[in-house]
Amino acid sequence: MEFIEPRHILLAWEYGRNLGHLVRLAQIRRFVSERGGCCTLVVPRSYVNHCWFARSQAPVRTAPALRSFLTSQDGGRRRPGRLYSFADVLLDLGFADVAALEIAVAGWLKLFKEEKPQRLLCDYAPVAQLAARIAGLPTTQLTNGFDAPPLDFPLFDRTLRGPHLDRLNAERVRKVADSVRRVGLSHGVADLRLDDVMGWSLKVLDGIPETDPYGPRIDAMWVGPFIAASQDTCAPQWSTGGKGKRIFGYVRGSIAPHVLNALSSAKSPAICVWPDATEAALAQYRGSTVQLMRRPVDLGAALAEADAVVNYGSSAVVCSVLLAGKPQLMIPSDVEKLMLSRRVVQQGAGILYRPGTTSLEISIDRLLNDSSLNSAADAIARRHPPARLRRQREAAISTALFGEHPGISEGVSYDDR
Repeated sequence: MEFIEPRHILLAWEYGRNLGHLVRLAQIRRFVSERGGCCTLVVPRSYVNHCWFARSQAPVRTAPALRSFLTSQDGGRRRPGRLYSFADVLLDLGFADVAALEIAVAGWLKLFKEEKPQRLLCDYAPVAQLAARIAGLPTTQLTNGFDAPPLDFPLFDRTLRGPHLDRLNAERVRKVADSVRRVGLSHGVADLRLDDVMGWSLKVLDGIPETDPYGPRIDAMWVGPFIAASQDTCAPQWSTGGKGKRIFGYVRGSIAPHVLNALSSAKSPAICVWPDATEAALAQYRGSTVQLMRRPVDLGAALAEADAVVNYGSSAVVCSVLLAGKPQLMIPSDVEKLMLSRRVVQQGAGILYRPGTTSLEISIDRLLNDSSLNSAADAIARRHPPARLRRQREAAISTALFGEHPGISEGVSYDDR
């Protein structure tokens, strides 16, 4: 493949939603621009005209779409079946449909030819990653770890064991591998293996080893969380009512009203960000001990002032809370966030809430009063001082995108006990 100067990097995003991908891509674009490079962003169709990209003034293109098996006949979204490993995720995204996968890969190869990038960065973009392997395009995968599983595709829930599950998972991995092989052949690459694709990219994890859902591992670079810049957020404003410890909450989905009720019952000063809060909910909590907001709050400022955090398992938030040394109650909304939450619980730094297990009120009471949670979170924070984490990020991204550093051995040691 022929490349041109100036250094041109393609930033690819295919799946996922919410602010996390936007924040990461915006910060990577700025990093590249500051070093004299240029970027083209390739994003899902629904985000092409997003205001974040308009402000960046970088070229934006639509990601070649792969029809998902999760799309119903009327164009809506249907719930996936039981997901046992990342092989199931790939199949549900459309890797089971070889013809559709071939078309999507062809779309990426055409885009590579038109853009002539020197490097590709994939943010949850498995089809682009497959196309990059076929094209021989150097690639970096920016990930929280979930979409970069070990090559053996371990089960998401490692407490599940048994020959039936092992056979089922092996069959699904083979199905993905067969799709990859057939797509490779259709584009002139013989004997393309799934391992070749999954191991093709340099892995940069936007977290710390303690938040890697498959951790610990040795074949990745951790750079800490990407969080929204302060100009895109508002300052935390705590209610004047309430007594005791301050709670910061970030919630989504149908569980949000229940979390708000539990926070209100705690009688502690609380800020809760719920992007989809209704007007009725805003009115209900106006003047109460809970300051309910739709707009994102400056996370760094909120964590500095809060004593404890309630969140829905977002990797950026969970990691930021750990680095602030604060205990957290996690209410994961999907298997990705559940895996991350379990990692935090394993290390004694947080509580996992699953509906139907206990009450939110009891969980919040423990969050505020169990000193062991504070101790564990503080120990993790002390392992990752901010200055060292910043150096790791600079070195890792420079290595991944510009090849400017030989390595980043400092600060990646990990004690998983």
